Amino acid sequence: MTVPSPQHLYRQALQYLQQGQWARARENLTLAAGNGFAPAIKELGILELHGIGGPADAISAVNRFQQSSLEPESCFELSRCLYFGYGIQRDTSAALHWLKRAAQANYPEALRVLAMLAQWHDGQESSEPRIANAQGPAAETLMCAAARAGDAFARFLHSQQALRAQESMHTGEKTLAAIENVRWPQHLPRDGQHLNEKPDITLFDGALTDWQCDYIRFRGAPHLRPSMVLDPVTGQRIKDPVRNSDSAAFDWFLEDIVINAIMHSVTALTGIDAERSEPLHLLRYGVGQEYKPHYDFVGGLENTGQFAEQQRTDTLCLYLNDVPVGGQTAFPRLGLSVPARRGQVVHFQNVDANGSPFVDSLHCGLPVRQGEKWLATLWIRKHNTNRGMDYE
Repeated sequence: MTVPSPQHLYRQALQYLQQGQWARARENLTLAAGNGFAPAIKELGILELHGIGGPADAISAVNRFQQSSLEPESCFELSRCLYFGYGIQRDTSAALHWLKRAAQANYPEALRVLAMLAQWHDGQESSEPRIANAQGPAAETLMCAAARAGDAFARFLHSQQALRAQESMHTGEKTLAAIENVRWPQHLPRDGQHLNEKPDITLFDGALTDWQCDYIRFRGAPHLRPSMVLDPVTGQRIKDPVRNSDSAAFDWFLEDIVINAIMHSVTALTGIDAERSEPLHLLRYGVGQEYKPHYDFVGGLENTGQFAEQQRTDTLCLYLNDVPVGGQTAFPRLGLSVPARRGQVVHFQNVDANGSPFVDSLHCGLPVRQGEKWLATLWIRKHNTNRGMDYE
């Protein structure tokens, strides 16, 4: 009886993946990987990392990526594991090394991640608020390379004419030089416009670039669902009675390096530790949709003390588009209203230093009267949230 070749097993496994036969795909990949076939080793590592077709095993997944490091996707996945500490000790220097290795091999996602990281460099050359469209030549070069290599987001930007230069201007030599020069951004506090003292409400103009606003929307939009909450009586998920938007949470599977860097950049504006954040939450409001007046702290006005160690201390609102009419974030008790403007971030406190609720933090999202409203929210807890996993 002829034993199937590793190549045959691998091709068959890919067919099983397309058909949703995860366990059979994993079996074939295990056999092919046992013969040292690098593409199968890489694919098996991805299934093990995410627990597809069998139990999750991040340590084994990392070993698979290391064994198949000549595969550009393995370099990319290894960079993510090193960045977040999945199955291996967290090492951002090594993560950047493998990310660059993947980009040098023209892996589309790696080029796109590096392009997004390069954007931060432009805003760190001065203390002035960055201009939303002012990405520098390195970011442009890398994003054009990502578009040529087939990255979906880069091609979206190209279709929206969000890349200023012609792709032909960016040669292979320029791309390699741009890859080499990318470094991790430094996220620093910044002065904003103080709108209220107690609770502190501060507006930051130009805190997000157009690319970052578009990226959050692009990544989260396919996962939007009607906003739900837990029924305190039944414990079942029900439609949110005060919010009729669509929403999606960037759990650990969706929170890639770029989303994580955006979270660090935004929380750093006021000196908040990003490790205290729940997952980034994307919201979309259509015409007539709203978020009725509510508080973000846990326990209500009477019972915040019962949740002292789990309390939501702060909220950050990231505005991802301009809303033509309506959609303001309003604080009814203060007579304060903040228009929804692309790239702005609003920070406000929910409780004071002693954990007592700020009654004036009552807020709402006014109905959208024209267009759509895209908003991302970061809720900050008192303590480390295990990268949001404790509060998904």
